[in-house]
Formats: sequence, C-alpha cells, structure tokens
Amino acid sequence: MNKDIEWLKEKVDEMYTHYSISNNLDFVAKREAITEISNLIDQLDEPEKPVIPQFVADFIKDRKHTDAYSLQYIFCVAVEHSESDKFKKEYDWVRENDELFARVWLDGFTVEKEKKYYVLNNCGRTILVKLFGKQIAPSQGVKLEDLGNNNSDYQFTEQEIKNYDKRYWQFAEEVAE
Repeated sequence: MNKDIEWLKEKVDEMYTHYSISNNLDFVAKREAITEISNLIDQLDEPEKPVIPQFVADFIKDRKHTDAYSLQYIFCVAVEHSESDKFKKEYDWVRENDELFARVWLDGFTVEKEKKYYVLNNCGRTILVKLFGKQIAPSQGVKLEDLGNNNSDYQFTEQEIKNYDKRYWQFAEEVAE
C-alpha cells in the first residue's frame, strides 16, 4: 500500500479530532503533541529556499509582479544585454546562474546577509557615520572600542560606502560577527 504525506496528514487530523472531545489534561497534552507532529509533516516537502545576493533579490522584486517581465524575457535579455546596460551586474549573474535564477524566480528565495564594515582612519577612529539616515563624515570620529553595543550607525555595506565616496572603501574594515 502506497501511503503519502496527504494520507499521513489525514490520519493525524483524525487523531486530533478524537482527542478534541475533552479538556482532560491527558487529551490536551496529546492534542499539543499531534499539533507538533502536524507541523513537522508540513515541512517534509518544503524545499530549502536558495540564498541569493541582495542585488539579485532587488532585481527580482522590481520585475516579478510586472506584466512586462517574464522568466523567458529575462533570460533573453540576459543573453543579449550590452556592456553599457544599466543592469549589467544583474544580467551577468542571471547568465552565470541560470538554473538557480529560474528556481528563485519560481519558488522564492532568501537573501544572503551582506557584510558590514566600519570606515576607520589610521588612528582607528570612525570617519563615516549614519545620522538621521544619511551618511556623514564627522569632524572627529569615535574609537572602535568606545562604540559599545549600539554601533549600527557606524556599520555600512560596501555599496553604502561606495555610494558616499568610492575613496572611503580603502578605509573599510569588516565588522567581526
């Protein structure tokens, strides 16, 4: 007899219904256990979502729910894109990861955590900080050891640093996790 996940789910639901009759503490405990089992069954067929870079996730989100873009159209553009194309980096990634791109387009994805950096001068003081959501170069920085736990205003992605000023990238120091 070939039994599948749907059959198992039905049997678990029947057990839950059977123990739903009473507020007896034994029955309550059994219902909770059956609920946990049901949640585990739901995860059996759930494939792990691929991890992709943030710029690809943004690229997909901007195009996914637009009638003008389809998976086929994106692949055609990726093959034919020119070097001067605004989305060269994105289309290069699509071309190099075509099967993965198709999977994430159809099934979803998770975004890889971007590396964060401090921007420090030669004395170990911060030379870039976020203030009211904008990056600024303070006249006098803070020493890294004086930042404490509340240091997210001093952490930037590579792109944020380069968007502020490409020359600051040479002073970037990766944040230790």
